[in-house]
Amino acid sequence: MCVYFVRAGSNGPIKIGVAKDVESRLETLQTGNHMELRIVTKIKCRSRQEAYDKESQFHKMFERKRIRGEWFHSTIRINQISEIKESVRVSMENDFDCRDSDTALLNSCPF
Repeated sequence: MCVYFVRAGSNGPIKIGVAKDVESRLETLQTGNHMELRIVTKIKCRSRQEAYDKESQFHKMFERKRIRGEWFHSTIRINQISEIKESVRVSMENDFDCRDSDTALLNSCPF
């Protein structure tokens, strides 16, 4: 299971969700969205419960930036998530995967 961050368009809102297969989830989300969606970040979790717990923490962390449901304003910054910083220190290859060419968001990554 992973907690994922998906961006709509180049500067659009970001969805924070949970999926076993993030790429498959992206395809499903894309069907209902007119903007191109891209995986920005995904955090691998040891269990379904851990993934849902992390997702809930991130939703609370960015509550003031919530647009609706699991969608948040594009101004959320990944470097506000100390858990990502720690997982990068422990094992960047296993716990953190940055997959976006969006300069503004990547500049906020902790590496």
